[in-house]
Amino acid sequence: MDTVMLKSILTPDVDQLVSSGEWRTGIEGAMKGMVRSSTSNPGKRTLVVYKGNMWKITAIGNMLPAGN
Repeated sequence: MDTVMLKSILTPDVDQLVSSGEWRTGIEGAMKGMVRSSTSNPGKRTLVVYKGNMWKITAIGNMLPAGN
């Protein structure tokens, strides 16, 4: 839910494919989708960011575990 942090670690052209098959493209689409998902599917999420030269996220694939 930390949109400031999300914006700082995602590249502007980020793509995200989620388990529902939805593609989220661009930083605004990805951020809106992540906030919406976090609101409708509460739970613990952990994101560890490499600091210093800071890595950026350019693609995310969210998939259900095999067999589900």
